[in-house]
Amino acid sequence: MNRKQKEILKKVIQHKETLIARNVFNDIVSNDIISANILIASKYIDETPVHIGEAIHTAYRVSEKGYMAFEPFHKKILYAIKGDIKTIIIAIVVAVVTTIITILTTNIMK
Repeated sequence: MNRKQKEILKKVIQHKETLIARNVFNDIVSNDIISANILIASKYIDETPVHIGEAIHTAYRVSEKGYMAFEPFHKKILYAIKGDIKTIIIAIVVAVVTTIITILTTNIMK
């Protein structure tokens, strides 16, 4: 992420509203649409459809990844491995349950 993108992300984070309308978002990015689109494509900013009456409008909000861009290094590392830790815990739980079921079924069959 370059300097312009960090400035845009910081402005969006400092905005008082959680969901930002498209026209307000365009004012915040100061017509630097390329940097804004890179932030959206990189998942630092989420596009959210908002239903107003029968119309659907696009609103923007900062994702968890966007907030982590300005956090200390150790929090960035924890965020990066958070998904891996969940996967490991699920694998351990499945292995333990499978082992318990196998032990119980072999004892019943004897």
